Amino acid sequence: RCFEEDRRSFLLRHQQVMMIKFLCALLLQKIGGYEVVIAGGGFGGTYTALQLARLRPQTEITLVESRPRFCFLPLLYEYACSLATEDEVSAPYESIFSSTPNVKVIHGEVTSIESERLIIDGNKEIENFRVALLALGKKPEPIAEALPFYRLEDARRLRQSLRPDMSVAVIGGGYTGVELTCHLAAKCEKVTLVHRSTRVVSSASVHNQAVAQGAIKSSGAELLIGEVVNIQTADDGKKKRLELADGTTHDEFDMVIATVGAKIAEPLRPLASPRDGRIPVDSGLRLSSSTMRKFANFEQRQSPALFALGDVARLPGSQADLVPSAQVTLQQALIAARNIAATLDARPLTPFRYIPLGELLTLGRYEASASLLPSLQSDLLNLQGPVAGFARRLVYAARMPTPEQRLISLRGLAAEKTSSSSLSSGKSF
Repeated sequence: RCFEEDRRSFLLRHQQVMMIKFLCALLLQKIGGYEVVIAGGGFGGTYTALQLARLRPQTEITLVESRPRFCFLPLLYEYACSLATEDEVSAPYESIFSSTPNVKVIHGEVTSIESERLIIDGNKEIENFRVALLALGKKPEPIAEALPFYRLEDARRLRQSLRPDMSVAVIGGGYTGVELTCHLAAKCEKVTLVHRSTRVVSSASVHNQAVAQGAIKSSGAELLIGEVVNIQTADDGKKKRLELADGTTHDEFDMVIATVGAKIAEPLRPLASPRDGRIPVDSGLRLSSSTMRKFANFEQRQSPALFALGDVARLPGSQADLVPSAQVTLQQALIAARNIAATLDARPLTPFRYIPLGELLTLGRYEASASLLPSLQSDLLNLQGPVAGFARRLVYAARMPTPEQRLISLRGLAAEKTSSSSLSSGKSF
């Protein structure tokens, strides 16, 4: 009888323990045992995963990304203005990695990062990995009464909202602001670029700066000099009012688009330097020991190796001031993949050295500016107009992540080239 009571008591305790474990599993789902985890499926994360999958087909790679589709960001302008289809500028992640079975995509948002685990959507845990790549990039800070222009969903919303009779203000005279302004000028009645100085795309080459300035004027867009300090709905309840730092107000806009204000993703901010909001890395794109010590549970001998790239990473020395761009990130992705493979094989890392190949700006449907191979310092490699526009689309088609995407991009370019002969004058939708 005593034995039977002990047996029942043991079974009851066992059931209680199993129930507690089950409830804990529901609260915190663990996904463990992966060799490489990549946080973020933008340029850096996607291209690193593809390259690493080719270098080490035996390595299990996990890519964590909240969005369903990869987007080729330099073509967002064409998509937003109905000059390209969604399939030309983006593709589902499952399609991109269909030929790399060792890459698994987990759709979710990285909400926290520790030295030995990643938390997804607040309740899923990825742990027991050997190497992680932090490629979450920067996120636009919400600006009241303004639309962001940073992701595919932003371009989709803009595409659906545009009307020929609209008055649009674009805040920010960097690459994105200038390129978007020139495209919108052919779609809307009035477009105003708001920038703090007369010098736009200040990081561009001298040739591209001059061509961009001329393109803004010839497009019919207005350049408003000033710094926006407030955006409100005007008295009519429809228009948007901009208040500038000099006290002047402008309230004639149907839509305001912000191309400024992006900051490092929140889970990465504890690792960022207060100096510039980026994560210090060594020449091999690996987080230094001093950065790793910011983790509360960091142990140098046991913690996984962490890498970072793109606009969230700051390289040492002369490369610290590199202007973040798709070109820089694509080159870093190749080195990151090589160095992750080297880490897994206990080999030395390869230092990253940026090779400037030039820059391409789209300045309208058939207009663009290109400065190619700047190290050669030849005016023959400075292009503008339709020739530069065609060269830009060819380069981007070649840069697509998969052969299927390259083919879709080339078909779209061919269709656009064919339709150019029948393009009528004036604004068209």
